[in-house]
Amino acid sequence: MCQTWVNGRGELLLQKRSLNKDIQPGRWDTSVGGHLDPGEDYLTAASREMAEELGVGGVALTYLYASRIRNAIESENVATYLARYSGEIRFDPQEIDAVRFWSAEDIEADLGRGIFTPNFEQEWALFKNWTRRYPASDGERIAFCAGDSFPDLFAAPGRPENGGEKGG
Repeated sequence: MCQTWVNGRGELLLQKRSLNKDIQPGRWDTSVGGHLDPGEDYLTAASREMAEELGVGGVALTYLYASRIRNAIESENVATYLARYSGEIRFDPQEIDAVRFWSAEDIEADLGRGIFTPNFEQEWALFKNWTRRYPASDGERIAFCAGDSFPDLFAAPGRPENGGEKGG
């Protein structure tokens, strides 16, 4: 499970993994990441991890897409969520050394330089693909909703998959 947080300027919140971490210490990674507890669904895990890692609760999470990460170190099934947040962050210093909002241009400039985790670089490519597929129409870089997913919001009114009638 991972979360991508965006502030009002469209910048992404990344966390710098603690130097005490076994995997990818000191590298920048997704806003929030974690594993499901037994019997837990992805949304519940996302909310729990958000509170544990960043000290934030009650933020609406929007499901974006599922993906799989497979490499020599990890094998993970991932559900990615999006949140808009610009409030106070009280991160867990056992998990995180720093947090920072990054512009897309700054992320692009540092890809492939060992600054980000390989998992984040893979997630970034998926996220960019998602933003191209679902662009915002109001001039923002990223479209948002407070629900659990997007598909019905992008079907044109009157189209059958949106529950509307044909014609017009």
